[in-house]
Amino acid sequence: MKSKCEEDFKKGRLTRLKQVFRDLTEMQIENKDFRFSKYLQEKSGYEVNIFQAFFQRIDKIIKQGKITTNNQYYEISSLVNQMISDKQISENEIKNLNKLMIDYEKRIPIK
Repeated sequence: MKSKCEEDFKKGRLTRLKQVFRDLTEMQIENKDFRFSKYLQEKSGYEVNIFQAFFQRIDKIIKQGKITTNNQYYEISSLVNQMISDKQISENEIKNLNKLMIDYEKRIPIK
């Protein structure tokens, strides 16, 4: 696979390389394995943020000050759970995100 990717790189086959990258990262993105970005950086020497779109959505929710959909609720919940287990989030941030989730739960029952 590595040699095939190197060949595609040499021949400028960006579309194929993007597809291989998507295939390799799809499960980690779906499972919200936030440590995978760090792993990629350690192994490749490049800073690759496969969760950029996810964190942009989170920032948007925080800026608007409320959760409006079940999907947003589950994304915030998965972030809080992951960050708590990794001990990478401040107590203040956890309180703010939990407040958003509690406010949403009061307004709309979770399905």
